[in-house]
Amino acid sequence: MRRTVRVALFASLAAALGFLLAPVPNIELFTFCLFLAGHALGLAGGVQAALLAVLLFYGLNPYGSSLLLPPLLLSQLTASALIAGLGAAHARLLGGRTPGRWPARLLLLPFAVAAALALPLLPAAALALATGGDLRGWLALGLLMTGWGLAFNLLVFLGSFAPLARQLRRLAAAGEAV
Repeated sequence: MRRTVRVALFASLAAALGFLLAPVPNIELFTFCLFLAGHALGLAGGVQAALLAVLLFYGLNPYGSSLLLPPLLLSQLTASALIAGLGAAHARLLGGRTPGRWPARLLLLPFAVAAALALPLLPAAALALATGGDLRGWLALGLLMTGWGLAFNLLVFLGSFAPLARQLRRLAAAGEAV
């Protein structure tokens, strides 16, 4: 029951954070939350939360649903599962420790870059393939649009991940003690 609640909480938090900065182009906290879900819940729980979050955020989005474009939705689901998987892999690599100092936080950097690039680039590639367009053009557009979003995501990952991961670990330990 606790695991189901945690999955639902991460999914709803990711969906809500997806809308938080929606008016600002290419700035989002959705990716960070998916990564954190994978880190906190492990691979299976993180992927479940990520898939549910995508269905909530992209599937029921009032700005435009991806449910009507199956290749786009499939790429968003794939990217979100990849992001949660990166979070779970990072947690395994740390072996239960939370990065404290900056050198340890730098280990997060390749994971953060891969996570930040997955969500904009996989759907761009899927749209290019679905529409028969030039894949290089779609990827270039995706990279252009992602440039400053990547910088924002890296700042969020490097500045917020360690304190949030520590707090989640404390909450999980306190919840299991009850």
